[in-house]
Amino acid sequence: MRTPIWKQTTATTVREMEKNQVKAQAKGVK
Repeated sequence: MRTPIWKQTTATTVREMEKNQVKAQAKGVK
């Protein structure tokens, strides 16, 4: 089964958003 491109893009976007959230949280803690 092939994953639709939009699903791949959404998963990538979610991962990027989570990374940015972690970075923002790390900055806020420091």
